[in-house]
Amino acid sequence: MDLKDNLEIINNLERTQDISAYRFKDFNYWPIIRSQIYWRALSDSSSSRIKDEGNKKLEKLKLKFFKICNLIILVSRKRRELIPYKRFAFFFTSGHAHLGSTGNYRHDYVDDFADRFDTGDVNYFYVNDKLLSSIRFENEKEWIDISSLFWTRTLFSRCKFLFSSRSKELSKEIGKKEQRIIRNVYELSKIYEKVLKKSRPKLVFLICFYSPESFAITLACHRLNIKVVEYQHGAQNDCHNMYTNWERPPKEGYEIIPDYFWMWGEISRKRIEDWASKTSKHVAFVGGNSSLLNAKNRRSVIKEEIIKSDKKIVLVSLQHEKFLPHWFVDFCIEHKDEFSWVFREHPRNKLSKEMLNVLASISDIPVDVATNINKYDLLKISDVHITGFSSMAFEALFFNTPTIFINENALNGYRNLIDDRSFYYASNREEMHEKLNAVQSRTFVDTVKYFAREEDLFFSSLGDLENYLDKVEQLS
Repeated sequence: MDLKDNLEIINNLERTQDISAYRFKDFNYWPIIRSQIYWRALSDSSSSRIKDEGNKKLEKLKLKFFKICNLIILVSRKRRELIPYKRFAFFFTSGHAHLGSTGNYRHDYVDDFADRFDTGDVNYFYVNDKLLSSIRFENEKEWIDISSLFWTRTLFSRCKFLFSSRSKELSKEIGKKEQRIIRNVYELSKIYEKVLKKSRPKLVFLICFYSPESFAITLACHRLNIKVVEYQHGAQNDCHNMYTNWERPPKEGYEIIPDYFWMWGEISRKRIEDWASKTSKHVAFVGGNSSLLNAKNRRSVIKEEIIKSDKKIVLVSLQHEKFLPHWFVDFCIEHKDEFSWVFREHPRNKLSKEMLNVLASISDIPVDVATNINKYDLLKISDVHITGFSSMAFEALFFNTPTIFINENALNGYRNLIDDRSFYYASNREEMHEKLNAVQSRTFVDTVKYFAREEDLFFSSLGDLENYLDKVEQLS
């Protein structure tokens, strides 16, 4: 199922169902159902050359065992953190990490946010959500690790769900997985509420509002009358059903969706405002992209020190393996020596060992090395960017790096931009060869509408932003 069909299913439900009746305890859980329909659409699509056979299942079992062991260790060393009072709080997880200059990891968004805005008045609350304890961050000592609290409560919630009967508050049509997530959001919100009562922030920032932990943080803030800002972590296309085309949202908004959306530019802001303006709660504003601004001003030595090639560099931003078509892998093998191929994994959608071996035989540098390099540093030195339908195409525009899409979801999400040749699309090897030749003569694309310039931003500190949002609230 493509994302356009997926969106039509969701909108049809919103038109025919009484979404306001989807309530559990003190919140409307429709955004959770919407998110699950979205994830299901992504997992249902299939075009992988590697089949999910016995050896892959064994790897999944090994990974699950590893996670359980880490969970036991994490919960056993649970400790009470001293949480100081600070005016702002930023909650985030272990996703979106890359190796920094010290050999430890930097967070793609949090560290750049801190470099630009932090003056010592922000608490950083960190959750190791994937239980991969080997990751160490450069600024970890300054963060408050609440992983043990998160996983203890998650474990408690799952056990409670196993031994409890169906809640009368949940519709009979809600599946078991959705029931578990809804209850887990409620249980986690209690933990976050305790953390927030200790730190007493005036404004909370988070990344990706539609994960269970983000839903829970937002719900806890709603109870305590603390405003929440989602800090944009990627551009959205016209068919991303968590950011676009919300039909009939309640006038008072959703308790588990942030009050404010920090957007990179005017195009992204308008996408949110098209539906958020129908509520009295949700507002989008342009705050720029701190990571892009930082990347623009630093020199990249990747080409000289890591890739070391005079050939044209083709960066492939991978998504789920199911979005990597057979014909494209065959094309890469056929043109292995013509380009310098660099494959970068998605932070959450990891490839199978079989596929990694295939790509390793093509790539100029190991996939894990490329994945650990800051994506903007890679885009700066790439001649062409290829992806299924990732919105990283917008970030590539900032560096004037042309993008070629290889999944049909891009036709629905970026149709106008493909038509005006801001982006390109290929559905087979012949078209890919044609588009790779076409992008060589591509003209510069103005990106101001996608990414605000630093001089155009209306605030230079978090205090300025807080004052602005206070005025917005008074007007709403």
